[in-house]
Amino acid sequence: MKTMQGATVISQDQNLPKPANTTRFTPDNSSGLLADRSSGFTLIELMIALTIGTILISGLTKIFANVSLTYRVDNAIARVQENGRFAADFLIKEFRLIGYQGCIDPETVVTNIIANNPPVTNISQASIRVYEVGTGAWSPTIDPSIADLSTQAFPPIVGSDVITIQRASDLDVSLSGNLTADNANIQISSNPASFAANDLIIITDCESIDLFRATGVSTSGGTVTISHSTSTNSTPSLSKAYQMDAKVMRFYSYTFYVRDTGRDNYAGNPVYALYRRDADGNSVELIEGVANLQLLYGEEIAGGLTRYVPASQAGLDISNIKSIRFGVLIQSKSSSLTANDDATYALPGENIVPTGTSGATAVYLPDQSYKSMFISTVKLRNRR
Repeated sequence: MKTMQGATVISQDQNLPKPANTTRFTPDNSSGLLADRSSGFTLIELMIALTIGTILISGLTKIFANVSLTYRVDNAIARVQENGRFAADFLIKEFRLIGYQGCIDPETVVTNIIANNPPVTNISQASIRVYEVGTGAWSPTIDPSIADLSTQAFPPIVGSDVITIQRASDLDVSLSGNLTADNANIQISSNPASFAANDLIIITDCESIDLFRATGVSTSGGTVTISHSTSTNSTPSLSKAYQMDAKVMRFYSYTFYVRDTGRDNYAGNPVYALYRRDADGNSVELIEGVANLQLLYGEEIAGGLTRYVPASQAGLDISNIKSIRFGVLIQSKSSSLTANDDATYALPGENIVPTGTSGATAVYLPDQSYKSMFISTVKLRNRR
C-alpha cells in the first residue's frame, strides 16, 4: 500500500500469487430446451394477424360470390338472348310463308285438293287456325285435326296461344319430263326434298295447282317416280297433265304451341319449350325456355284499316288476317337473380304475371330465373 498526497492507492503486487484459473459458465442450448425469444409471437400479435386474415378471407369470399353471381347472370342473359332471337327469327320465317303455294297468285287460283285426309280444304282462305288456351276450354273450339293436343300428358299451357299454319316448302324440284296424262306418275331427276310415301305434295306451273298425297316414291336409273293412286287420294287424276315447267314441293301443316318439357329447372319448377306438330301428329321440341307465346292478328277491316285482335275476338275473319304480332317470354333454366322474380311481362294482348295474381290465367311460377320478352310484327307475304 502506498500513500500519495493524502490518497491511498491499492495496487496488486506483481509478485503476489495469481488466483486459480476459472471457467465462465455459458448456458448450453444445444438440446433446444431454451427457446430463442426473438423468433416467437405475443398473444396480441397473433390476435392482430388473425383479425387481418379474417378480413382478407371475408373480402375474397365476397369478391368470389360477386364474380360467381355476375357469371351466372351473364350466362343466363346470353342464353336467354340466344334462345329469344332464335325463337323470334324462326317464327318470323314461318309466318311470312303462311299460305305460300309456289308461283301462283293465291288470291286468284284455287288449289285442287285430291289428297285423302287433307289438313285444309282451302289453302288460300284457311291457311291459318288460331286459338287461345283457357282453363278447360279453347277459344275458338279446337279443330278436330289437333284435338288430341288437349288430352296429352303435357298439353299446351293454359294462358298461352296456339297457331296452325299451312304452306308449301320453299324447296322445289322440276319435272324431268312431261306428263302423258293427268293420272300419270310424276317423275323428277332428284329427290333433295326427301319425298316419301304418304307425304302431302304440291305440284304447280303458276297457272294451276294440285295437292295430293304420295302413294309411293321409287328411284330407278337416276329417275325418281312419285305415284298418286286412289289408295291415298280421292282420285288419281290431277287437274291437268303438267309439263316440264311445273314445280313439285312438299306441303306442310304445322301447329306451334308451348308446353311443359317434363324437365325441371334449379328450383324444381317446370321447364317449358316451343313445340311444332306436323300434319301426322308428330311433335318436336324446337326451343327450350319459351315460357309463353302470345299472338295478335292484324285483321283488315272496312276502309283498309287494320285492327290487332286475339283469337277469341268475336267476328274475327281469318281470311282477312294480313299480319301477325307475336311475343315470346323466354326464361333461363338456372338461378341468376338474388330474389324471386315478381315482374309483370307485357306480351301482345296479355300480361304474364306471377302465380297467385287475382283473376290471371297467363302466369309463371316465381323463382330466381332470368326472363326477357321478344316481340315482333310480321306481314303475311301471300295475302293482299
